[in-house]
Amino acid sequence: QNRLSKALHFAKSGRFLDPHTQAPEPEEENFTPIPKAAELTQFLLYNHNVTAAILNTAKENNQTDAVNKILQIFMHNRVELKLIEDCLQIDLDKNSSAATLFRDNTVGTQLFSAYCKLKGKNYLENILSAHLERFTYRKDAIEVDPARCSEKAAEENTVELHDTVNEILDKVFASLSALPQCLGRLFHHLQRIVAEKYPEIVATISGGFYFLRFLSPMALSPKLYGLVDNSVSASCRRTLILCTKIIQNLSNNVQFTNEPYMFPFNGIIISRQEEVKEFLLHLGDFEELSDPVDPRSELELQNETNKALREIASLIAGNFKSLEKNLEEILPPEVARDKITQLRIMIEQ
Repeated sequence: QNRLSKALHFAKSGRFLDPHTQAPEPEEENFTPIPKAAELTQFLLYNHNVTAAILNTAKENNQTDAVNKILQIFMHNRVELKLIEDCLQIDLDKNSSAATLFRDNTVGTQLFSAYCKLKGKNYLENILSAHLERFTYRKDAIEVDPARCSEKAAEENTVELHDTVNEILDKVFASLSALPQCLGRLFHHLQRIVAEKYPEIVATISGGFYFLRFLSPMALSPKLYGLVDNSVSASCRRTLILCTKIIQNLSNNVQFTNEPYMFPFNGIIISRQEEVKEFLLHLGDFEELSDPVDPRSELELQNETNKALREIASLIAGNFKSLEKNLEEILPPEVARDKITQLRIMIEQ
């Protein structure tokens, strides 16, 4: 009776529902534009210092999703690269040592990392999917630490892990032509501004963004970033940790010295050092690349942007004092106060 009632209800609404099927998923909520939405959007787009201060305020309040909300607003207006580039430049201008460049979780590094994860999901999925599937269906980790398994298993797994990491690296190094153009443009800009100040660390900085802030976190949390549908087991995660650990050391050109069971992988770090450097330096060759078409409709994109702007406006409204403080660290106090006044008018009206 209940199924029949549902079928009749949906038939009246112009949609057919088989009485033997479940009711359809509820439609996503529509978000109408907030008052002064156009003015607030334009203000953010043309005042990158204010946007950076908003993200610093969000970080202080543990509102980590604000980075993606800001990116959504800027991507919908097709000016997200300029924002990321300006924030990276702020970091570079403040820096006084090559050894500390882009080491902290700044607005620039957060935006770069989040943008790579948003735009590079399909790209990384193509690189990692076969191995993720293999690790998922494997009962045990490819464990190489004899304190965690038998000596014989550790010895056999060392050979397998060695081969597995080399297979992943082969796929990574062959993937340059598949990198989305927007990410190629971003790496091109990164490499250009770093080369002007610290030409000797261009490859190292590129590796920090590609491996440490992009590939490794997505590989270690594949469900979180949509690479797999289900949570990975502890054994799968252990294998991923070992793989990314070796790849990260390769990127940094740092050999293992403290864990004897990792010493056999120093051969990868030595033998593939020139390959990884060449790969990293070519990440910015964007001219022949292309961007995948976004499958979402303009209506869906607008709805997501409306939702993002609503949440950013709420963040601003609840944090005017700390926002002004953060803005005064970037701009002269009188200019910062003027910007806050303009925001208040838009938010509170």
